[in-house]
Amino acid sequence: MNDNNANNNLGQNISPVPIQNNLPNQASVPQQGMIPNQVSAVPIQNEVPNQANAMPQHNVVTNQVGVPQQGMIPNQVNATPQQGLTFQFTDVNQQKNNNVDEDEVLLEAFVGENYNSFKTDSFNIGAFFLNTIYLFYRKMVLYALGISFIYFVLQFTPIPLFVLTLALVIFLGLFSNKLYLSFARKKVQSIKKKNPGSSLEQLKAICAKKGGTSIGFGFLGAFLEIIMMMIILFIAMFAILAAFLASFGINLSDIKFDDTEEYEPYEELLLLNVSGDTRNAFNLVAPTGFKETGNNVDYEYEYTYYEANNSPSCSFSFAASSNNSEFSSNEIVNSYAEFNDLKGISHSDVQTNTVNGIKWDSIKISDGKDTIYYVTKYNGNIYYLRYLIPSGSTSQCTNLVDSTIKGITTK
Repeated sequence: MNDNNANNNLGQNISPVPIQNNLPNQASVPQQGMIPNQVSAVPIQNEVPNQANAMPQHNVVTNQVGVPQQGMIPNQVNATPQQGLTFQFTDVNQQKNNNVDEDEVLLEAFVGENYNSFKTDSFNIGAFFLNTIYLFYRKMVLYALGISFIYFVLQFTPIPLFVLTLALVIFLGLFSNKLYLSFARKKVQSIKKKNPGSSLEQLKAICAKKGGTSIGFGFLGAFLEIIMMMIILFIAMFAILAAFLASFGINLSDIKFDDTEEYEPYEELLLLNVSGDTRNAFNLVAPTGFKETGNNVDYEYEYTYYEANNSPSCSFSFAASSNNSEFSSNEIVNSYAEFNDLKGISHSDVQTNTVNGIKWDSIKISDGKDTIYYVTKYNGNIYYLRYLIPSGSTSQCTNLVDSTIKGITTK
């Protein structure tokens, strides 16, 4: 009992010992070997204000967490600046703005003087009037070639040429500015990638050289435009000619332009070199309606049939040939058949008839008009009767063929 009282009195009479660096309402930093949450009696310097302490304060830090000591509680921040440690802050938005500004500067250098017009104008007068030539002038070669090719291909569609041309110029007038700016931005980005270490001024110089305009490309575009128009004009004229000839029954696809070697074997047989004395070898009485129109020479008869309105219609000539007498009449007529087969011209079969004691080999060739050849060999010479029936002639011309042959007799 007395011992307890004595201990209590002793505790009450002990003067408070000043403790340095005591944190208010905070457990002191645990030292090595201490149990967590155990209050340390070791004094700590750098005391925080507002702490009840009778001793003078030293090195007071206001509202700053103390330097972490060995064995400090986790999650306590060390505010003591470390030697040589620096902090840098990057403004991402500012960096993006700088890149955008740089791209705009390079884009303006690439476009050139009319940069603001390309950005603000909704219609390009130059592209409207010069069409693809303007694209060449702006060095948009691939764009110009692509549009020219599409325009050329569309010429072969049912769309009228005027409509195609109008659509092209309106399209280029409305959209060439946007096309060019898109083209220029791609070129600028390509230049930046190919020149990573270049300064802004160096990049501007490269963009100005690669972009802008080119008189040379403009002339190239004009030249190609002229060539394309000439090709289109040639095709159009060819189509008109084909249609015109087709109206007369002539098909251009059947015409062979290089047939010298192919036709050469028939030249001697088919060449009619008029000569001889036809009138002295044969008599000829022409059917009614035919009038002699030749020069009344000895080697040839020539007649033309006149319709009731006195307009000329069918005609025939009968003459001797002096250059192919070594061939028979049948060989010559069969050569006519083979020759026209090569040319794709229709003809009748070769026929052989004897009229008035004269053996005739004949063939009719139809190539928009009918031409009937009668060939005979008499006294070693070849004689031809060429009977022409034009397209649109009356049936009377056809009916008079047999009468014409019957009117020929030998003397």
